Amino acid sequence: MCTTCRSRSLRIFEGNARRGDVQKIAHSLQANGQYRPLVVRRETSEVLAGNHTFQAAQLLGWESVLVTYLDGLTDAQARKIVLVDNKSNDAAGYDDTALAQPARRHGRRLRRNRLRRRRGDPGACSTFSRPSRPAGTRTSTTSPTRRPTHR
Repeated sequence: MCTTCRSRSLRIFEGNARRGDVQKIAHSLQANGQYRPLVVRRETSEVLAGNHTFQAAQLLGWESVLVTYLDGLTDAQARKIVLVDNKSNDAAGYDDTALAQPARRHGRRLRRNRLRRRRGDPGACSTFSRPSRPAGTRTSTTSPTRRPTHR
């Protein structure tokens, strides 16, 4: 189950061998919001999957992030989850044909929906469903897609 968690209560998995472009991820978070939760070992509050997303959220000053907790893991199981998550991403590839045409149509749809939402059109759809904000939170006035911050 996915839930919201205070960023300062989490910590990076120190044994993570993966290196990521935190600036690029921060840019994506600003543009798209957080649409995938971090995977966190509940007992230690270590981020097992999403360490660079977590670092990017910290860089942006987000006080809360979406997480999915895993319970009852041994140290060996936690390390295996980190390694498998990293290695499975290395093995992935892209279908160039699928990327070609639909990407342009998707971009036009995004712009059209953004304009419709600004006009208050109830028929406008949201590309990414955002979780509802917890009570007592507010969003930044500079970016409508920013994660909620606690007061």
